[in-house]
Amino acid sequence: MTLSPLLTKRPLALPTDGGEEVEAATPLWLVTFADLMGILVVFFVLIFSMSKPEGSSWSSIFPNSLMGTSVQAQKLLLAEGKSDTKSLQPQSKASLDLGYLAHVLAQGGITTGDDQGPIGSIGFRPSYRGRSLLLSRSATGMFVTFTDELTLPALTALSNFAGVMDNVGNRLSVVISVSAAESDEPWRLGLQRAQGVRTYLEQVGYEGGVTLVTKTVSNGQGLIELVIAPRQGTDT
Repeated sequence: MTLSPLLTKRPLALPTDGGEEVEAATPLWLVTFADLMGILVVFFVLIFSMSKPEGSSWSSIFPNSLMGTSVQAQKLLLAEGKSDTKSLQPQSKASLDLGYLAHVLAQGGITTGDDQGPIGSIGFRPSYRGRSLLLSRSATGMFVTFTDELTLPALTALSNFAGVMDNVGNRLSVVISVSAAESDEPWRLGLQRAQGVRTYLEQVGYEGGVTLVTKTVSNGQGLIELVIAPRQGTDT
């Protein structure tokens, strides 16, 4: 039996119908093809092992891939996704000119020229102290008498205030003055009120940070003062 010169012989004998045994042959192109496929598989395995998939891209292409991966792989992908989200957020906010900021607060009904009456209807009284914008009002109507509980109109006013302040990078301080007639420990009540204001501002979305200051006054009513100052390092 004559074989084509393009075939290579293998030492495997196969029986024929006539009882004779012939050696099976493998085409040379098939051997070359198998070698190339093996090299390609090794190449792609090396490329994949050296790559670092991005968490957001990986999850968008394979939304269910986390279900079948190891715990360590899940942690790596989730950490990568969180870092991508943080990189999209602005690193810092601009410190707004105090005159313009006072105008914005007035347009929003947060500040007025008087601090008497329900806080929901008139708001804070603006003034300037040095290089800071001061928003003040009586604690009456702001807190339930003799307690640190904020009234409903106070919550509304602080929520509106936080909505404006969260868009700027100015520094904010909360100064609470408590009359000695309101409590046997006015410093403690002042601290509790200041902490309550800061906590509520954070609950409604303000992330700029708040400095707390408390004072005790012997005469007069208690006060709440929101002091807005330029960010450190600016000349606003």
